[in-house]
Amino acid sequence: MKIARAAVQPTFDEAWTTGGGGAGAPVPRAPQAPAAPRRARRAGAALALALALALAGAPQAAPAGAGLAAAAHAAERAAAAGWTTAQMAARGAAALDVPPAAAGAPSVRVWYSPRMSAEARLVGNLAARSAPAVFHDLGVRPPARVTVVLEPDQATMNADLHLGSSASPMGAYWRGVVWVLAPSAWLGPDPEGWSAFSAQARTFAHDGPVVHELAHMALDLKVAGRAPAWFDEGVAQWEEARRTGFVWREPANDLDQPLYSYEELSRSFDRLSNVALAYREAYVLVDALSRAQGGHGLQAVLDRMAAGATVDEAAHEVLGAGYADWRGGAPWRAAAAADAAVARAGAGSGAGAQPAAGR
Repeated sequence: MKIARAAVQPTFDEAWTTGGGGAGAPVPRAPQAPAAPRRARRAGAALALALALALAGAPQAAPAGAGLAAAAHAAERAAAAGWTTAQMAARGAAALDVPPAAAGAPSVRVWYSPRMSAEARLVGNLAARSAPAVFHDLGVRPPARVTVVLEPDQATMNADLHLGSSASPMGAYWRGVVWVLAPSAWLGPDPEGWSAFSAQARTFAHDGPVVHELAHMALDLKVAGRAPAWFDEGVAQWEEARRTGFVWREPANDLDQPLYSYEELSRSFDRLSNVALAYREAYVLVDALSRAQGGHGLQAVLDRMAAGATVDEAAHEVLGAGYADWRGGAPWRAAAAADAAVARAGAGSGAGAQPAAGR
């Protein structure tokens, strides 16, 4: 979301109608590899969006005690969604409504540049198909509607989220609204027209941000916005891995290096210099929680958080005597050992090492 669009970036509305290069011009490809750019999305997006909402006049709920009360948080989400709708309508965006994929599932409304109808259908249908499983996995009753803003290019998305020009998020979530970078902005044009079965569409479904951001929404609803940053990102990655098989792996987040402590993740997650490592450590911690109590540990933690516990209090109750080891890094050591075993097996077979999926 931008403040004073025309004043801050005069070509902002033009990007939504013409891509900045004439009617129907292709969106420029973002100058980064598609595998990981969205992973730095949270480091400023949440605070920037909160500031943008406040300065642009979007209603904000007042904090209640240590966090937002559930009712106030729901009102804030509704206000943010309504404000987004007004902004999109003023911008001249088109709206695509996708019906629920199943009984009790949410419908999806996608706001998009009129020239991007094929990509809007792809994103809307993927969100509608994915939402029932995501909300079910996290034990959340879904909202009646999921609102998605489909951004035409990286520069426009960064401007809307009030991020710097060097940022490269593929998706974001804030108070009831999901923001998605157009597939063409990082995959290039689709010769098959973004049909659901095209190679580009399949890549977007696997590597793209839709499931990840829906998981942020589901967690936000579950705990009324009280999830710390590391847990928020860990849960989103866990759900993404569960539903798409995607796990963010690169040399920068190998676990055979000095790691951040639990205290550092808890205190400074959004400010840690090795974003890839911080995300991997968060994912491994959440994955370890999910394996407790016969595979029901994460849901048990979420239920306790929904009742008012902090993540530390909930994890302590669920893990019992194992809490100190979990907090002290035992899951990271186990995952590092698993990575090393996979590397040795790959070297022995001559097939080359394949990274373990954060386990």
